[in-house]
Amino acid sequence: MGVDAQSNAAAQYFRVLLYRCQKAAHAMPPSLHPSSSNEERRPLLPSLVTSPFFVHLLVNDSVPSPVAIWNTFQDALAQDFIMESGNVNVGVNEALQEIQRALGEHGKSLRRYGLPEPAFHSREVEVELAKWKPELNTLASRSTNAVSKLNSEQYQIYTEIMDAVAHRRPLCAFVDGKAGRGKTFLVNTICNKLRSEGHIVLPTATSAFAAQLYPGGKTTHSVFKVPVGDENEELISPIEPHDPRGELIREASVIIWDEAPMAKNTVLKCVEETCRRVMRNNLPWGGKVVVLLGDFRQTCPVVRNGTREDVVNSSIISSPLWDKFSVFRLHQPIRNAEDLSYADFVDLIGDGAGPHVPLDMLQKVHDRNELIDFVYPSDVLLDPALCLKRAILAPTNSQVDDYNDVILSRIDGYHRTFLASDSLQSPEDIDNTNPALLLEQARHASIPGIPAHSLTVKVHGVYRLMCNFAPDRGLVKNTRVVVAHIGRKIVTVRILRGIGGVSTIDAEDVLVSRIPFMAVLDSGHSLVRRQFPLAPAYATTFNSCQGLTLDVVGVDLTRPVFSHGQLYTALSRIRHRSHAKVRLLPGQTSTRNVTYHEILP
Repeated sequence: MGVDAQSNAAAQYFRVLLYRCQKAAHAMPPSLHPSSSNEERRPLLPSLVTSPFFVHLLVNDSVPSPVAIWNTFQDALAQDFIMESGNVNVGVNEALQEIQRALGEHGKSLRRYGLPEPAFHSREVEVELAKWKPELNTLASRSTNAVSKLNSEQYQIYTEIMDAVAHRRPLCAFVDGKAGRGKTFLVNTICNKLRSEGHIVLPTATSAFAAQLYPGGKTTHSVFKVPVGDENEELISPIEPHDPRGELIREASVIIWDEAPMAKNTVLKCVEETCRRVMRNNLPWGGKVVVLLGDFRQTCPVVRNGTREDVVNSSIISSPLWDKFSVFRLHQPIRNAEDLSYADFVDLIGDGAGPHVPLDMLQKVHDRNELIDFVYPSDVLLDPALCLKRAILAPTNSQVDDYNDVILSRIDGYHRTFLASDSLQSPEDIDNTNPALLLEQARHASIPGIPAHSLTVKVHGVYRLMCNFAPDRGLVKNTRVVVAHIGRKIVTVRILRGIGGVSTIDAEDVLVSRIPFMAVLDSGHSLVRRQFPLAPAYATTFNSCQGLTLDVVGVDLTRPVFSHGQLYTALSRIRHRSHAKVRLLPGQTSTRNVTYHEILP
């Protein structure tokens, strides 16, 4: 096939995808449309759909000819920017900058795909300041109101940080707060106050899901361009002092890093070295104000097949940099302040009670269906928005899969089962005599971090994203979505959001296609699986529930926890003991607790 033929085929491929998007919009159930009237349904604007979708396809190598698609559809991809600027050339240039920035979140570049570079760039410092300028008065009002609500512990930390910023004094602070102690509220108060005064604040988090708790929040990996694959001992960020990102870090008054205990110390070292490099000095963290937050009692860094010693050695508390931090503690319960005895019970678990913990305080069931009925009664399952603040938690993926299968079977709606395309990659020193057997075993296994080989998708079903799709739009790993339409190659979903204590379904449609995932099998082979990045979200593992605040939770303890912080993480998701039930084996009255005391600060 010649070059022109390839370009035409690529453009036709993308055109077909857009056509399917339009069909999906018209085929959606009325309950998922902002208006109940077919005539008033919001049209699927290309710019709302294709910009993140185009990047999504690019980073997952799902675009046959990126240049041909850009040349054919650049006006559609740039539509929002063209309308805002009133100039086609300016709008197209801004669209290229946006795509470049989004690709950068995934460690990619326009050049990698042969796409044109923007004719000119806006400095990241200017973009960051401009983002908050229209909201200065609102931010000032919010911060004033929030400061008045800080408790004494929060206020002490707040004033320490503000004083360091005001006097340009270096500060390395770690805010240690158990679950529900108001860490998120404190960070948002600091961000609002400093931004209202024209400062740049960089709120980051180890996971993209936690980063969404903060306006303008991003993952620590993306802000500091930490190389992916942090199994390596040496991680070096490509950021230099003269880079736009280097300028942004240098001008930032405060760097915030939530969920820091989940990161490995190799990542901590990389970020610290980046700060020193862009600040052009050898002071710890370049002399900046750096605030880390987290709870070492929750789950630890993940070390594949690692021993307890391996996990402890990978923790940031084992890093020489840890000695540079002053530790501030938040003790006063906020999330479960209405049930202080339950808060004390959860605290004891986090501090290492055990090895077995009595569960007299909690409601108990023995039957799986009884636990499901408690968390997801029939009226709740009829409304996907009501499911957002509920979850069944279990220690293993196989248990989670069983619960999700049963719950999905209770939901009426069109469904389709998609089989993944699986293949193996093996290093030269690995025996590959029976790949068919390995593939067959992988198809039936629950492999962490990748979708199931056989994935059933159901309209009205609640799922979670399994990749970072478009972080600026809240489309990150573990975001809850509801399925609106199912096509052969495209699944249309909408984000479930919790705003002001009310769960709602977004009006904007998000298109999801199959993408490749990779996982290393116990045999040493790499499994490459091409599948929709979706997983049912009614049940999840103890490790995956970190960061969630739930209204109702069911905890399956018929199998004991097996790693640090799992029991504490699961039981600390709720505000009151009446919001939870635990499933136990007949005759069981207690459960195992695992705590690595070596990593508690």
